[in-house]
Amino acid sequence: MWWSYCVILILLVNSSYQQDLSGQELLDNLSRIIDARLAAMEIRMNHIASSFNEVLVKQNSMNNTLNEVLVNQNSMNNTLNDVLVNQNPMKDTLNEVLVNQNYMNDSLNEVLVNQNSMNDSLNEVLVNQNSMNDSLNEVLVNQNPTKDPLNHINSTLGDVQNPNNQELMDKLSAISTTLNWMNSSIKAICDPACVNCECTAPNTCTCDEGCSGDTCNEAVCNLACLNGDCIAPNTCTCDEGWSGDTCNEAICDPACVNGDCTSPNTCTCHEGRSGDTCNEAVCDPTCVHGDCTAPLTCTCDEGWSGDTCNEAICDPTCVHGDCTAPLTCTCDEGWSGDTCNEAVCDPPCAHGDCTAPLTCTCDEGWSGDTCNE
Repeated sequence: MWWSYCVILILLVNSSYQQDLSGQELLDNLSRIIDARLAAMEIRMNHIASSFNEVLVKQNSMNNTLNEVLVNQNSMNNTLNDVLVNQNPMKDTLNEVLVNQNYMNDSLNEVLVNQNSMNDSLNEVLVNQNSMNDSLNEVLVNQNPTKDPLNHINSTLGDVQNPNNQELMDKLSAISTTLNWMNSSIKAICDPACVNCECTAPNTCTCDEGCSGDTCNEAVCNLACLNGDCIAPNTCTCDEGWSGDTCNEAICDPACVNGDCTSPNTCTCHEGRSGDTCNEAVCDPTCVHGDCTAPLTCTCDEGWSGDTCNEAICDPTCVHGDCTAPLTCTCDEGWSGDTCNEAVCDPPCAHGDCTAPLTCTCDEGWSGDTCNE
């Protein structure tokens, strides 16, 4: 930028010779240009100062965070030392933990080294900024119209540009790289903590497969638990009286014999069966003298037969009558005997045989209704 001032001064000097301006007029023109440039530079410097202040605020916040990490680190070291003293079987594992702990210490030390480097860089920035402010103040204080304007401006610009701007930019780039590294080294914090997953961003849990919810504390069952609760990925705990992978199978105790268990201790019987466990056959019409041992099938008591066991058995059979009970004949009118095979004649036949109700077959030489003639 200093060469632009030189060009302006040369143009102003040439213009003064061409327009025959007095020395005072030339100095007034130069003074106005310097005032405008200094005002612009002061605005830029204020902006730079504001930006560096923000960096310092963030730096202080980072220092506080790192201090908390170190405090927690010391607490962890104390806890691990107690474990090492009191838990001999765990020594090997704890030694490995301590190795990892030392690695973490080295990483934190590296962070602190980078932190110190950043502080040094920021201090250099502030020193350079103070140098620029001092140079600007010197311009404002020593702005003297009796001086040679060109030499005065060149000297002032030389003082302002004395800090190496490229070196400053390199240091700012190093600060940015360090901040990015520190951001990648610091893990996100979730409160409440993630249960079955990883905290991938502040208060943001990325759930493992089979889990859901803000903290991944809710199990997911791909097939819904119908009569129970999903307590782990694809794992149901069934309500009382239910079983199966999705708690869709009812439990009946005792088991259903001829039917299906459709709800806890409730049987839906097959056709022709009834009873709490579907162990009772159904006969319609019912068995009269026997038991219904299968759907529509009667097992008759002794002396009975028929589909419903309503037919008595007489052996030998009733000749002139009905078998009304096992081995019991009810004779037709005019007949008697165990099998109703004996005719009844009243009055009886005197000299002959009663061969049919009220009918006598007389012996030879006899006649009459009762063979008495």
